[in-house]
Amino acid sequence: MSITTLPAENKIAITTRVPGSKSEFKNKLSELKIGDEVVFFKIGSRMGLRRINKPIILISMGVGIATMRPLILSFINDKTNIPYLSNINIDSSDKFVFRNQLDKLADENYKNYWINSRKEFYEILSQSMKSEDAMYYVVGSDAFIKDIIQRLRANNVKIDDIVIDRKDERKQEFLED
Repeated sequence: MSITTLPAENKIAITTRVPGSKSEFKNKLSELKIGDEVVFFKIGSRMGLRRINKPIILISMGVGIATMRPLILSFINDKTNIPYLSNINIDSSDKFVFRNQLDKLADENYKNYWINSRKEFYEILSQSMKSEDAMYYVVGSDAFIKDIIQRLRANNVKIDDIVIDRKDERKQEFLED
């Protein structure tokens, strides 16, 4: 489940996959109607912007862009100590969630890449790694995250410059040298 909103938006929007779910939570969620009340607890984000004078490269797969949306909005609202931000999203279905909204925000310090082929994706990723000393935020399936981290590490990106959306106890299995 990804939170797609900022606190300043005065609402909580989420995305999650439901089809064929074996989860009681997701089954109940799929039965809700607009206007139904829900109670969430223990929610939060592990993906806050690091404002340390480094460019930020967001890399997501499919609906993983939902996790990136609040980061992009935070950057647009306050660019302090972030020279620029690039958003790279790959989705072979060509159904890019939030594309219309996020493209309207693009400027000289913020760029979107909406990609539907692995070949083009790896080319854009390779170009992004030429950026000196950037921070990389990665969201997607376990296999996607492992692949991207392997590519980043092969290009001398430091582990401390890679941020993933996983609980602390699971991060090590992705970030080990």
